[in-house]
Amino acid sequence: MQLSPKQREILEKLGINATRIQWKLYQWEQKREQMREGGATPTGLRWMKYEHKFCLKCGKLVDRNDKKCVGCGRKLPPMWLYRIQRVIGNVAPEGATPVTYTFVGLCITFFSLMLLMQGMSALYMPSTWSLIVFGGWQPLLVLHRFPWEMWRNLGFGLCHIGILHIGFNCFALTQIGPLVESQAGRQRMLVAITVTQLGAALASYIWYWQINEVNLATAGASGWLFGLIGYGVVHFHRLGPGARVYRQALFQWLIYALLFGFLIRANNAAHIGGALAGMALAYIPDPHPRRSPLLKPMWSGAFYICGLLWLVTLGFLVLSIIINWSPGGVPPDMPQ
Repeated sequence: MQLSPKQREILEKLGINATRIQWKLYQWEQKREQMREGGATPTGLRWMKYEHKFCLKCGKLVDRNDKKCVGCGRKLPPMWLYRIQRVIGNVAPEGATPVTYTFVGLCITFFSLMLLMQGMSALYMPSTWSLIVFGGWQPLLVLHRFPWEMWRNLGFGLCHIGILHIGFNCFALTQIGPLVESQAGRQRMLVAITVTQLGAALASYIWYWQINEVNLATAGASGWLFGLIGYGVVHFHRLGPGARVYRQALFQWLIYALLFGFLIRANNAAHIGGALAGMALAYIPDPHPRRSPLLKPMWSGAFYICGLLWLVTLGFLVLSIIINWSPGGVPPDMPQ
């Protein structure tokens, strides 16, 4: 599709770059042609109907009935599992990374349930009870009911204190998460989220006991968000000068977010603990044929352990919601 001289003139008068529009139209036409020939990755809802598989390891296009990748020999999941993964991709920007947007989706889901329980007042000020029901973290609660409340060390990374809190965190995660996951891969991404969230919890314990605020509830994904930033800063630094622009961008995110956290008196202990845990984790090498053969099973084992920890956490979190559900966001034994 070509823009006519008249169309270009009108666009230029409106302050629109006609050359850029023409290039976008050309790309769109190219994608349509490739789609007709079956040679392009579909986007949007077309992705749900796509009849082929992509190997998640080497990216090779394979037939829907193939059980192994013809490129690298890796075992391929069944087609129905691909459909589930594509549902996640359809609610996220093009090129979405599955671990990042799974966690974004979990945060939004539990915040929506909190709104359903407490009402619209949770948009700007969830009650302490609502936070506790949905995974909020209190040092005294966790330690006094050990080990049954230990799940909160991970669970509070899915709970948020109002619409601005979850809005900022989800925005930051959609900017930073895909960048880090595209480099780290799904396995190390899940390990990074888990380890940095635990690092955020540990730092929070130390700080809250130091200032004698053991009954103060805290929540939010910013602990492991800072962990991903810290991981990315070190990872891109180790890649050398070619990745300097990414390292600098993430380092700026780290500094500005920390300053903002101090201004609003957020739980910067969790932020710093998560960032330090992420930086330390980034020094562990990724699997490579020239490196130790133990690295691959180590990362795979850590991935499955972290996945199990999150499944247990989600189980306890759902149980907490079912048992403690209280309309209005107040404890059942208190008058509303």
